[in-house]
Amino acid sequence: RSLQPDAGPSTVVANSALAALVHARAGDVDQVTPLVDFVESAPVASYLDRTMSRLAAALAAHRRGLPAAVRGHLDHALGAVGDAQDIPARALVTLLEAALCGSPADLATAIEALPGAGITGDGWLHALDITVPADTAPTDVTADTAPDILGADVPR
Repeated sequence: RSLQPDAGPSTVVANSALAALVHARAGDVDQVTPLVDFVESAPVASYLDRTMSRLAAALAAHRRGLPAAVRGHLDHALGAVGDAQDIPARALVTLLEAALCGSPADLATAIEALPGAGITGDGWLHALDITVPADTAPTDVTADTAPDILGADVPR
């Protein structure tokens, strides 16, 4: 559901994609599939809506212990981003792929690549529920900033 009662269809779809991510992050995996199905079937869904919903589906599949499903959802997310050439979105898919399917070195490489993709701070690490070893944490995160999932650090 939209946060605005008069929101158009594209806002409802975008909110559904983000709601899927929130449910996956919270461990409420039963709520993820209907939201992902809704986003995937919506004619007004953007590539970013589809990417976010597939990241949510991959995270939910990981929590369910379904590695083949994780790989399938990540492949769909990469496909959606590939057509758009969206560097930050591709970096997020690569980040979750490294966290769920890769080695610690893959995760460290993906985290180190985030600033080059325009993603600063640790908001997306929190949003995607990625636990980062202390020596791999982004260097631009300070105690005086709050995480912002859009990538911009917001002073408190």
